[in-house]
Amino acid sequence: MTKKKWINLIVILFAFFGFVYIMSTIPFCSDDWAWGASVGAQRLASHFRGYNGRYLGNLLILLLTKSNFIKTIGMAVVSFSVIYLIYKYIGDGKLFYFLFVLFLLVIMPTNILRQTMAWASGLANYIPPIALTLLYLVIVKNIFDKDMPKYKKWLIPVSFVIGLCGNLFMEHVTIMNVVVSIGVIVYSYIKFKTFFRVHVFNFLGNICGAAIMFSNSAYGIISSGNDSFFSWLIKSIDRVCTRSVESNALINILISIMLFTIVLNISKQFKLNKGKKRFLFSCVIFDFAYTVFVYIKEYVRFPIGTFTSPAVTVIRCILATIFIISLIVVPLAAYEDKDRAFKAVMPILAESVLIVPLLVVSPVTGRCFYPPYVMFMLYSCELMKFIMQNYVNSDKVKKTVYALVIIGVAIGSVFY
Repeated sequence: MTKKKWINLIVILFAFFGFVYIMSTIPFCSDDWAWGASVGAQRLASHFRGYNGRYLGNLLILLLTKSNFIKTIGMAVVSFSVIYLIYKYIGDGKLFYFLFVLFLLVIMPTNILRQTMAWASGLANYIPPIALTLLYLVIVKNIFDKDMPKYKKWLIPVSFVIGLCGNLFMEHVTIMNVVVSIGVIVYSYIKFKTFFRVHVFNFLGNICGAAIMFSNSAYGIISSGNDSFFSWLIKSIDRVCTRSVESNALINILISIMLFTIVLNISKQFKLNKGKKRFLFSCVIFDFAYTVFVYIKEYVRFPIGTFTSPAVTVIRCILATIFIISLIVVPLAAYEDKDRAFKAVMPILAESVLIVPLLVVSPVTGRCFYPPYVMFMLYSCELMKFIMQNYVNSDKVKKTVYALVIIGVAIGSVFY
């Protein structure tokens, strides 16, 4: 191995053992005690009938509650796998992107982190399915290359198993996986005029997994309780807007800065017509204004009820929707390489699919938004890679960005 690869390996291993240390400090709590005692045994004996269709998630938490050692190693491996798979998806083996993913993790909203990475029961259901989604995306990321994708034969059954297993943890991730597998097949067929068995078998695995999950008798008619439909809808919109977009104030700021950097440089490099230039700058200016609003809402104290009235909630929903649409539109309109543009916006499209089911289910808490946040991380990494490859030519600037990311990781690590 070269010196560079040794350094990369040492840093990655050091980060993993950092995860092990943090997970060793997390105690069993809340539902963990039920799963580790007779309640968990009873649920297993009934094959989780009438409980839920998260069969693999239920089995995983039963395993994690067997001992503190198993819990520590298991939680570390599962949590770390998301970081490593995003790093592999971004590609080119540069350590900078691994550190950047870590940075995005440590600025994760605490309401998400405390119910997933800091809670065995939450982790067992919400992190493995998105890790398996990332694993599939690592396998099929070659659909965004110019050349025809080539897959080894053993990836055919592997892709089926990934689809099957990935759909036995969390309902809204199951829906997203089905949509993503269809999207991969359609995109590949339009581009290469052929179907690939790896893609088809993943779709079949997703369908089988979804059928097994939703065949559980626990899934019936959704009830809104005693609330009127309008009251229930406003509460749902408020909850989803807050958790899915507004709580992500820090990463929203970072995304807005990167999009502005891309638009500014593209407008200088290429002779864009005035209409397109005005449109792109309008989008990034809106993104900045929205992130300022979100930051103020999240971190400045206001009287209770300021942002939860029906009228204000609808306005917040409209603003959040425009923000999400802007994240999709800007790369599609600005990138010259359309394959790269579609690769960049794919996480936001997936994130949108993840959010919609959360409007009609209950309860919806911070842990439900771990998968959407991971998609924001993937999107941010794609933007950063585009900027570093196209607009950062000075070694001094590269070292400055590198240093800022390392400082951010260090501060976040010390904090946790």
